Amino acid sequence: MPKISPVEFGYRLWKYREGYFEIEETLEPFLNCKILEGSWLRIARELSQLSHASVARRLNINRATWAKYEAREAEGTITLDTLKRAAEALDCEFVYAIRPKRRVPFSQIVWEKLESIALAKCPKPPHPYGIAAVAQDYFKRAKFRQEQGWSERS
Repeated sequence: MPKISPVEFGYRLWKYREGYFEIEETLEPFLNCKILEGSWLRIARELSQLSHASVARRLNINRATWAKYEAREAEGTITLDTLKRAAEALDCEFVYAIRPKRRVPFSQIVWEKLESIALAKCPKPPHPYGIAAVAQDYFKRAKFRQEQGWSERS
């Protein structure tokens, strides 16, 4: 097993203590997936070999309304509720995610703000538990959160 630096260990410890691990494990597959332009509804329908009429019938709507669903999705004006119902009619699962534009875990973005402070405040040489403790302390401080633009509370 490769040895990790005290800073990396401190980051992992902080990440665990703040509850990032589980949610980021769920988010990870979405960090590098390609975003498809156009209508997922149209693509799913076509790949499932379904006609407009057959999907519309499953939703108890007319064919023209289904065509509007596909168009509205491509335009970005469809509701999440409509997407969920449409996915069900296609015998598909609706999956929705928000990811950082940089395509890195949220914890990494936050840690980049905390790391230099944690290292500056820790005795030398820095110990992973000390790094994590200082980071955790600053992370919870209202003033620090305001300075980062994360919160408006004081």
